[in-house]
Amino acid sequence: MDGQMNRLPQSAEILSRRPEWLEGTWITLADGQAWSFPPPTAIPGYQEIAHDAAREAVDNILPLLNVDAIRRQVGAIATGDPSGVLRGLGQMFALYQIAFRLGSILLRHNYNATDADCDLLMPFNYQLGDLPDPQSRIHKTTPEILAMSNAIAASIGVDIGPELARIVGSN
Repeated sequence: MDGQMNRLPQSAEILSRRPEWLEGTWITLADGQAWSFPPPTAIPGYQEIAHDAAREAVDNILPLLNVDAIRRQVGAIATGDPSGVLRGLGQMFALYQIAFRLGSILLRHNYNATDADCDLLMPFNYQLGDLPDPQSRIHKTTPEILAMSNAIAASIGVDIGPELARIVGSN
């Protein structure tokens, strides 16, 4: 999307802009409005922040990714070697966590957005604990939410790769 979008003059996006707002990648978020994600290179120390966020996401997910935990969370795994399932789930949750955390950093750079605002605008802050709850938002993921998370991942420089794209795209 480009900066020539038609927007209502009183939109939340415009009203929430910070003085240091930078035009970047326009992504339509859950409120139906396009929001600008500044280039990561515009944020001092972004590489270190991104590295820490990725490490934290992986560190939080790895202890949960064992056969017993997956069986408890998902309910049942087909008999046999579950390593492919574990790897796919781990990659998927790590992607969502990293895209959400780094997307929040970029969004907050441009806008006066709280944690709750980021959670509402980017409704893919999924946790493994969401899996057994049929009412959790992970079970209500739409193609639009997947497209949004993939667009944010691309804007922060995360390449989900073809293997994960098939996993995410099959939901």
